[in-house]
Formats: sequence, structure tokens, C-alpha cells
Amino acid sequence: MSSSIVVTSASTAASTSSSGGASELGKLKKQLADLYAQLRQVPQGIGDAKQKIAQAKLIQAQIQLVQAQIQNLEKKESAEKTKSSSQHKQVDRRTDAHRLLDVYA
Repeated sequence: MSSSIVVTSASTAASTSSSGGASELGKLKKQLADLYAQLRQVPQGIGDAKQKIAQAKLIQAQIQLVQAQIQNLEKKESAEKTKSSSQHKQVDRRTDAHRLLDVYA
């Protein structure tokens, strides 16, 4: 039964990667917390040891996937902020140059 929850979490991870922004980051962090909760519940679940080990490995792989998605999103947001800041500085430089030209014109 809990393995179906794990599979659902994996499909949710794949689908959230296509949405955008800070809301996606929040969703991924919540999903990561849910996966850790599922991982803690594995030893308490019903089934033999091999099944529990396989389920734990599956959840750990999903945790790594979500962590990678979070890192990629954070890098992407950081790059966009840097690009935006750089463009803003270029606009300021052009403005200063135009002011200088206006003074001497």
C-alpha cells in the first residue's frame, strides 16, 4: 500500500518540475519533507525485510531526485537574478553616458 504512495510521489516530482518560480520551490521542499516522513515509516510498515529495503531504496532515490530539482531551480533563480542585476547595471551606465552627452551637447 505504501509503495503506491511512493510511486505517486515520483510522478508528482516529475510534474512539478514543469511549473515555475518560488511556488515550485515550496512544493518541492514540501514533497521532500513528505518523502523523508515516508522513509521514516518504512521500518514500521507491513512486509518482509527485503521489501522494506527495496522500498527504502526507492524513497531514497526519489529524495535524491527532488534534491537535484531543488538545486537546479535554485541555480536557475540565482542565474536569473544575476542576469537581471547585470542588465540593470548596464542600463545605469547607459543613462550616465547619456547624461554626460547631454551636458556637453
